[in-house]
Amino acid sequence: MSSVKKSFAWSAVEQIGPRVLQMALGVVLARLLEPAEFGLVGMLALFIAIAQVFADCGLSASLIQRKELTADDETSVCAMNVIAGVLLAGLLCLLSPLVARFYEQPVLMPMLCVQSLTIVFSSFCVVQAALLTRAMQFKKTALISTACTVGSGVVGGGLAWLGWGVWSLVWSVVAGSVLRLVLLWSMSHWRPRGRVSFERVRAMWSFSSYLLYCQLLGITMQNLYPMLIGKIYSPTSLGYFDRANNLRLLPVGTISQIVNRVSFPLLSQCHDDKALLRRRIREIVRSVLMLSAGGLTMLALLADPLVPMLLSEKWRPAIPLLQIMCFASVIYPISGLFLIALQAQGLSHLNFRLETIKSLIALLALALVCQHGVKAMVWSMVALSIINYFFNAWYNVKLLEYHWSSQAWDILPTLGLCAAAGGTAWWLSGLLSSEDWLLLVVRAALFMAFCGTAIYCFRHSYFQDIWKHLTWAGDRLRQQASPQPA
Repeated sequence: MSSVKKSFAWSAVEQIGPRVLQMALGVVLARLLEPAEFGLVGMLALFIAIAQVFADCGLSASLIQRKELTADDETSVCAMNVIAGVLLAGLLCLLSPLVARFYEQPVLMPMLCVQSLTIVFSSFCVVQAALLTRAMQFKKTALISTACTVGSGVVGGGLAWLGWGVWSLVWSVVAGSVLRLVLLWSMSHWRPRGRVSFERVRAMWSFSSYLLYCQLLGITMQNLYPMLIGKIYSPTSLGYFDRANNLRLLPVGTISQIVNRVSFPLLSQCHDDKALLRRRIREIVRSVLMLSAGGLTMLALLADPLVPMLLSEKWRPAIPLLQIMCFASVIYPISGLFLIALQAQGLSHLNFRLETIKSLIALLALALVCQHGVKAMVWSMVALSIINYFFNAWYNVKLLEYHWSSQAWDILPTLGLCAAAGGTAWWLSGLLSSEDWLLLVVRAALFMAFCGTAIYCFRHSYFQDIWKHLTWAGDRLRQQASPQPA
């Protein structure tokens, strides 16, 4: 189990380090650039994301999930990804005039052509990234992610300071993808050595095809909000939405990526043992939910003083959007874990079924609220997150006997604790201070003190797993701090 905890720890380093650096870069860029310029980049998110999914075709996940791999499997996937990446980049360039006309923003045409280069660069290193994940070598991937974030940050920040405006955001992304390509080829020992066989790709297609459909539906629905906001409202409104979404993704995106990257290979190893699989899922749920619910509750609590302090007063309209998004994301990592469990069992067709149903519901919700303002659209994210949870959990109830009563026992105490801690911290801080910086410190201290006290008091019942992990982390830090015998 220690190796699993180390994998989670290195995966955490891989996700937290770059995201903290990205946040620092975002603060710098938000002060140098205008909300409308972030909105312009957000208008392209749907097209770039869909092209990335098609370039991968779900084959990288198939490399991770399969029990045995051959050199032909790896080389065939590499060839398919490169071909798809080049073709899709060309297609995006051809479509760029239509995209610019759709949004009535001519600058989007050259922006999309330049950003399409990231599809090509990414396609050349899909296999290396997948094999590192399969081997759970998260130390290497952590170093690569951190270096890429630093490199793209230097490029973006430097160009913004020189007055490049929206192009500083575009070239920042391109620079990060180039650096990732170079580092993955440098730090991975894999090189194409087998023969390209479409039969090998076809053998993986039964699993990866459903995963491709699921990813397409998920990516489309995630980016449908920015597309509609950019079309119906304005680049500035989309800029506020984009910044709020990026701040929200710091905790929730980090936790989700940590869980997904480690859980998929971990659960794939025991997919034949239902009891062990259920036990591992419950341990992850109880441990991860405290991080996700706690982090997002504190972010919502601190948003009012934090956003103007970090980004400046011009970003204040993003605060209510950020707070609503935090409520929508509390159970997102757990909901995603249930889909990972289905993928680990090779049941990607069930994922496809779920994503289809959820996408239809989301389209209906958006059709009802899109004309009522950006805030109404964000509130629909809260409702959809609750609906999605119950859909995602259903097959775990049915196939793994992870019953609703067990899920309630694993989830509700943590949600109750975070709600009580957040409400208490907000009420007491209002009595003690009105200065932004002091309000920030007091709210954070009160929230963490409340949660820490509750976890300690109930460490033998509700919060046994999170206490076990905290104890393990503390022991590791003490061992490293203590002098080693000569």
